[in-house]
Amino acid sequence: AFPDAAQAFERALSFCPNRAAVLVPLAQTYILMGNEAAAETRLLEALSQDKKNSAALYALGRLYYTQGRYPEGVTHLLRLTE
Repeated sequence: AFPDAAQAFERALSFCPNRAAVLVPLAQTYILMGNEAAAETRLLEALSQDKKNSAALYALGRLYYTQGRYPEGVTHLLRLTE
């Protein structure tokens, strides 16, 4: 089911003008699939469009934290409070 969802989100990116709204759930799907590199790429892309995207900041912070990349994780999670 997750690969199908990821494929649908990837297709939606070509049609959706508000890409951050698609990039974050796509990244979360990649996390569930175990593809952390793709998730990180998509979350960084979402943040490049909107540096204050709380869903992307939270997801990226959690991803980094679970990878043991604590300083990076804390940085993104703290940005939620700004």
